[in-house]
Amino acid sequence: MKSHFKYATISLEVVENRKAQTIAVLIRDSNTDTIIIEEYYANGKRHRRAADGPAVIERDPATGVVTVEKYVVEGECHREPSDGPAVIERDPKTGTVTFEAYCVNGMIHRHPAVGPAWIERDLGSGSVTVEEYYSNDDYNRSPVEGPARIERDAATGVVTVEEYYTNGHYHRDPVVGPAQIKRNPATGVITTERYWLNGKQHRHPAAGPAVIEREPKSGITTVAEYWLNGVNLRSPTGDLRSPTRPAIEATARPCTPARP
Repeated sequence: MKSHFKYATISLEVVENRKAQTIAVLIRDSNTDTIIIEEYYANGKRHRRAADGPAVIERDPATGVVTVEKYVVEGECHREPSDGPAVIERDPKTGTVTFEAYCVNGMIHRHPAVGPAWIERDLGSGSVTVEEYYSNDDYNRSPVEGPARIERDAATGVVTVEEYYTNGHYHRDPVVGPAQIKRNPATGVITTERYWLNGKQHRHPAAGPAVIEREPKSGITTVAEYWLNGVNLRSPTGDLRSPTRPAIEATARPCTPARP
């Protein structure tokens, strides 16, 4: 069964597939005759078998490039990671993939040993600017394999952020190195080092500060804090210590984020 509605600049078609028990909503640009939006539904929810294709498809009316693909099963983002990402976004002019997210049963998920579950690319160069490793919606990657969050400056290629997480908590053996590292994109100077163990700021005072901040150009240390098992200690030398515990940035992200 097919219904067709015309408006000034778009036309709307509703197509029922009784065999697949789905309803497709198609929005077509009247000027270019391009289908700019396809959405598939079943039982009032976005739904399409991943093997049949994405449940949401968006195209640029001028170029016809598919700019958005979302795989949704029974209302939740879902696609087996081995088959590819559940959310894909492309630049409308070049077709360059700018964003990928792997989702399983509504959660951001991909085995960390296989690769990141969240990938962002620079529009101009196509270089990867953000990599995030998730397991069941939590940042997760073995510190031995590398950081769970990586950010790069598109212009310089400098890795500006490295963060190590295990099961959603900052974690890295302090003897090996800090769990959070930030660099200045222009100079490459490490401006921030924070040591965490099992979700608590921690480093033995004899080894050095658990929090270090530096001036981006000179690399001179401007802040040093000593923490042990999440407790802020007085600096052994009595200097360069902040009296307050720094705030922890929220890390939760939805499976299908609102994107510009």
